[in-house]
Amino acid sequence: MTIQPDYIIIDDETLHTVVCKYQIARVHDKATVKTFTDPQKGLDYLKEFISEPIKNKTIVLLDINMPGLSGWELLDEIESTEQIPFDKLSIYMHTTSINPIDEEATKANPHIAGFIPKPLTVEALQAI
Repeated sequence: MTIQPDYIIIDDETLHTVVCKYQIARVHDKATVKTFTDPQKGLDYLKEFISEPIKNKTIVLLDINMPGLSGWELLDEIESTEQIPFDKLSIYMHTTSINPIDEEATKANPHIAGFIPKPLTVEALQAI
């Protein structure tokens, strides 16, 4: 039996969250998927979530370009949390951005597991 990760999607575009949920279900049909289109609510959930013991590996798909609180600002907030269980929490920047600076910043940050361009594909999920 394969252990399926849980997912948290923080993306201000509802269509992208629907696509992500569909693709995740194709790869991990029993995975728990939480979605947030309001980045502040996603951040609040993550702060509460990481304060509890995490049972399953959890993958966070974090959009970079969001109004009010960008993915980079949200990541700064997460990183300022004292104990982040990176052994159980993997953050992927998931974006339509074609800015090479975003991809390079992703590679330079040890707390980011990877950079996944939109739309989310089955192949990208399998590679995680």
